[in-house]
Amino acid sequence: PSEKEHVTNYIYNHRDDFRIFNVINSENLSNFRWAVDRIEDLRLVREIVSRIHKSPILIKDILELFKNEPSLVEINKQVDGNESNAKSEKEDKEFLRTKN
Repeated sequence: PSEKEHVTNYIYNHRDDFRIFNVINSENLSNFRWAVDRIEDLRLVREIVSRIHKSPILIKDILELFKNEPSLVEINKQVDGNESNAKSEKEDKEFLRTKN
């Protein structure tokens, strides 16, 4: 069931159906949360949009904003990025246990 919510899981579980490869960025941006799953994430997106007055908003624009206003990064920093995956894995195991 989690594959319906977490598309990446589906892709990795069906590797023969997809071409999978990693794109390496010149800068490590893994310390930032690039998802909108929680209210804190939405709050950060709203702050970004209210400060960057152009379209489209590019990652380089967001990074420049974070550099100038580092406190923005704190808005969703406490969110556990693996929380929903861990919950879904637990639900999948329970689903499979009750199905068999």
